[in-house]
Amino acid sequence: MKNKANKEIIKVLEKEINTLVKEIESKEFRLKMLQKLIDEFKNYESLETNNKKYEGLNEKYEREKERLVKLHFLYKKIESDNIKLKDELNNWQQWFKDH
Repeated sequence: MKNKANKEIIKVLEKEINTLVKEIESKEFRLKMLQKLIDEFKNYESLETNNKKYEGLNEKYEREKERLVKLHFLYKKIESDNIKLKDELNNWQQWFKDH
C-alpha cells in the first residue's frame, strides 16, 4: 500500500515538475521576447537621437550653403569689377603712352 501511495506521490510530483519546467521555458521565452523589444526600443531611441543630430546638421549645412552662394555671387561681382578695372587701367596706360 505504501509503495502504491509513494508511486502516486512520485507521479504527482513528476507531473508538477514537468508543469513547472514548461512554465520556466515559457517564462524564459517571454523574457527573451521582452529583451528583444527593449533592444528594439534602444535602437529606436538611437535612431531618434541620430535623426535629431541629422536635422541639426542639415540646418547648419543649409545655412552654410546659403552663405557660400552669397560668397560666390560676391566673388563673381568682384571678379567682374576687377576685370573692368584692369581694362580701364590698361586703357589709361595706353593713353598715357600715346600722349
